[in-house]
Amino acid sequence: MIYLKQIECYLIKHPSVKESYEDVYKEICKEIQLFLMKISIEVE
Repeated sequence: MIYLKQIECYLIKHPSVKESYEDVYKEICKEIQLFLMKISIEVE
């Protein structure tokens, strides 16, 4: 999840980029969460 933090930091420093990528970022977060859920289910 280090990458997400890096993306967040970048977006905070670049508000104009943040606006245009906010939707994409949210989608990425959703995808990552789904992926992590899948992994945790498979591990159990």
